Amino acid sequence: MLIGVCFLGDIRPEFRDPRVHLVLVCAAQNCPPLQPYAMLGDGLQQKLARVTRHVVNDDWYVQIDPKTERLRLTRIMSWYKQDFIDRYGSLEDFLLRYLDDPKRSQLKAAGYTVELMPYDWSLNDAGSAASKRSGR
Repeated sequence: MLIGVCFLGDIRPEFRDPRVHLVLVCAAQNCPPLQPYAMLGDGLQQKLARVTRHVVNDDWYVQIDPKTERLRLTRIMSWYKQDFIDRYGSLEDFLLRYLDDPKRSQLKAAGYTVELMPYDWSLNDAGSAASKRSGR
C-alpha cells in the first residue's frame, strides 16, 4: 500500500510516463514482473523501454486475435488509460510503438474490439507465478 500511496501521490504527477505502470508493481499475480535492478537516471529510458517491450509482447498482458478481431489487454492499461493517451495519443499508438511482429502487424491490419483480461490480485510468489504462467 505504501508504494501505491507514494506513487499516486508523488511520483506519477511529476514523472508523467505511463510506462511506470509496468515497472512499479504491487506483486499481484497479474502484475508485470518486478525487475531485479534499480530504475535510476543512467539508462532509465532504455530500462523502461525494455520492460515495456517485454510486457506488451507477452500474451499474459496483451493478446491479439486476428480471427475474432479482439484485443485483450491487462487491466493496468484500462486503469491508467488516460496516462497512456496523454503521452502517446491512444492505447493503440502506445502498443504499436512497443509491439514486435507479428503482433504489431496484426494490430495494424484491422480494427479490434478491446476486452480486458481478468485480474488476479493474489500475491505473486515466485514459485506459484511461474507455475501459473507455464500452465497457460
